[in-house]
Amino acid sequence: MDFFCKIKLNSIKCQSLATYVLNKLSVQKTVMKVLFFSLMLVLLTLGCHKNKSNITSNESFPNKVGDTWHYLVYDTTLVYNDTTAFSQYNLDVSIVADTTLPGGGTATVWKYQYPGHADTSFVIQSGDTIRFLYNANNLSLIRQYIIPFSVNSSWAYSYCDINKVKVIERTAIQVGQTNFLNSFHLFGSAGCPDGIFGVDEWFADNIGLVKSYYNPFGELIITKHIISWLLVSYSLK
Repeated sequence: MDFFCKIKLNSIKCQSLATYVLNKLSVQKTVMKVLFFSLMLVLLTLGCHKNKSNITSNESFPNKVGDTWHYLVYDTTLVYNDTTAFSQYNLDVSIVADTTLPGGGTATVWKYQYPGHADTSFVIQSGDTIRFLYNANNLSLIRQYIIPFSVNSSWAYSYCDINKVKVIERTAIQVGQTNFLNSFHLFGSAGCPDGIFGVDEWFADNIGLVKSYYNPFGELIITKHIISWLLVSYSLK
């Protein structure tokens, strides 16, 4: 009798253990399902937020108060043409106001928020020409563009230019995780004879500048900065 009782008791224990294991596995599966659907919800939320932030403009060359761009910047420092430092930082560009220039005329005010400081420029659009100026008083030219962009068009890019920039192609370009289709690629050099720099820029219609590469190869200075901008996100009017 003792032998059969032990068998029965062991059978009950085994059944209890089996039930416990099955219940445990069922709970784990439920937890995994909850975690999976929670993760999917988070990813969908982030995706919707990302799509919401990247709003294109109604203008081929955005230039309205409220337009904003967020860039990742790579800055390589050269001393006597030897690389001495490398930095990476975020840059926020925004159009903050409309203003009246001395002597008449209007411009938009572009703000460049760097880590620790901010710069501004004034943008005048006259016909097919868009000019970026250092300040509203002496109207010193930083750079200018002729729109709409078209392949093989060219113009003087900056002050006292002896060369021109040219739209060399219209192509897709990958910037980070985003592929900008039909972007205009501007290439050339600009500046005075003792301050020549390379221009290498990509523009997308209704978005603006998506990538740039600035190389002061011909500037007669000891310390130079090679700077690259990569567009991360934007919200335009």
